[in-house]
Amino acid sequence: MMNRPDRWAGITVEQVRAKCRQLGMRGKDVDTIADFVQRRRDGRHFNVQSSYRTFEFN
Repeated sequence: MMNRPDRWAGITVEQVRAKCRQLGMRGKDVDTIADFVQRRRDGRHFNVQSSYRTFEFN
């Protein structure tokens, strides 16, 4: 979300919640992920550990 915000621009928090539930995640975990997405949409940043800072998914 931090390195590629353009990938997340068209995805809503509710879509993330629905996908997490579909994958069988626990309610508390769904809330945590949705909160991260909402905070990012609000313009906030995360303090990411240095080992993950430059990681990119394919």
